[in-house]
Amino acid sequence: NRMAVQHYGYSAEEFESMTIFDIRPTQERQRLQALIGTAKEEDKVYKHGVWTHVKKNGELIFVEIISHCINYHGKRATLILSKDVTRNIDLQNQLVEEKIARQREIARATITVQEKERSEIAKELHDNVNQILTTVKLHLDYMGSPEADQEKHRANSLHLVTAAIQEIRRLSKSLVPRSLDDVGLLSSIEDLVHNINGLQSLDLEFEHEDFDEVDLDAGLKLSILRIIQEQTTNIIKYAEATKAAIRLATGKNAVLLTITDNGVGFDTSQQSQGIGFSNIINRADIYKGKVDIVSEPGEGCQVQVVFPIDSGSHVLATQQAEQD
Repeated sequence: NRMAVQHYGYSAEEFESMTIFDIRPTQERQRLQALIGTAKEEDKVYKHGVWTHVKKNGELIFVEIISHCINYHGKRATLILSKDVTRNIDLQNQLVEEKIARQREIARATITVQEKERSEIAKELHDNVNQILTTVKLHLDYMGSPEADQEKHRANSLHLVTAAIQEIRRLSKSLVPRSLDDVGLLSSIEDLVHNINGLQSLDLEFEHEDFDEVDLDAGLKLSILRIIQEQTTNIIKYAEATKAAIRLATGKNAVLLTITDNGVGFDTSQQSQGIGFSNIINRADIYKGKVDIVSEPGEGCQVQVVFPIDSGSHVLATQQAEQD
């Protein structure tokens, strides 16, 4: 018909000299032959799935085939309808490719985080624990000298070994926090804030008015904690801030996390996709969280993450974010 001529590029005369095998690639002709050999009942619709057709210009298209056995002017005939679904399949393939690319991106980010953590562990062990143990070794070596004050060296060695144990505990605790199910997210964050305020010149505040963690997924709570750890590390290392604040709030359909500082800030168009922020974005994405980073040179930084916590809208949390 006219539509077939227009869509496939063959003229009506060319179509009259062709068979249905001529618009199929070679690899599908055996499948078609098997289908032709099956018996068909009249007044019944047969859905044959998606097939590949070849246009006159050699372009391959995907078509969905439906056939009906009919009586046509007293003769048994088959009415075949074909629908071009190439666009739909291309979109599906594109979505699959994007999903695979996203999974690869997350995998790369995971490896980057692992390598970063290994590097941090090595640095902590070398700069702190190794130095302490080296000093212990020196004290133990001096204890063998005739003129050495053995009690003094023993006491110093004992003190330094205790310091090394505490340093390893601190490092282990930062890598593997106590179970959030046992301690709770709020307590874990408060512990983190306490440690930072005790060691740094940064004044870090934590607000969690009306925050309810009871029904939150354990994995989501861990992601929130890791994001807070990541951003507070960024603030300590790069922001040169004197004040920072963490705020957690729950709305009807969302969790809102906001981390602000009064540091040097930066141009978000150039630095928002650095390793630290990429880790935050990837961790948030696992739980469908949306990350908004606002900063300007000299104006500090605000990182805001909204996590939907059910299938509904998270309008309430967004409104709270705008009010802040």
